[in-house]
Amino acid sequence: MITIQLLGPQNSSDYRKARLDCLYHFPDKFGTTYEDEVVKPVLFMESMLQEENPNVFMFGAFEGDDCIGLCGFIREGRTRTMHRGELIQMYVHPNHHGKGIGQQLVQHTIEEAFRITGIEQISLSAVANNTAAIRLYERSGFEHYGLAKNYFRVNDNTYTDQVFMICYKK
Repeated sequence: MITIQLLGPQNSSDYRKARLDCLYHFPDKFGTTYEDEVVKPVLFMESMLQEENPNVFMFGAFEGDDCIGLCGFIREGRTRTMHRGELIQMYVHPNHHGKGIGQQLVQHTIEEAFRITGIEQISLSAVANNTAAIRLYERSGFEHYGLAKNYFRVNDNTYTDQVFMICYKK
């Protein structure tokens, strides 16, 4: 049985393991690399989990005690942008694809974000060739608003484009 829960300080090691797994299994789908992150003593969201900031949160999908999926949110911090935030680090372990876990994670994240007073819109970005993720986001109510060519440089000769999407509070 899969359960979705809001992560807290007690889930710091669960988060770290799942985040590193995602970067290891999908090296071309995220803006950072496994090699960059694995050497850090504390990952960014690990420190955010410790702070228990209501404007920054992460959901985890668990099968028993194993965290097999992630999806988070970060609210913008400037006065003129605090009405929006970003969906971040969406991941489901490859052994659990096709079971609707990603949809549940995204839906929980959207609902929790829109509970925050003043949040009106949620944006995200995805590597343009990640069609499964883009379809998931479209089904969740996100619309395309931009495409950046050569957004990430994978190596000296290879780049990936980035799709930008947004959803609005109803």
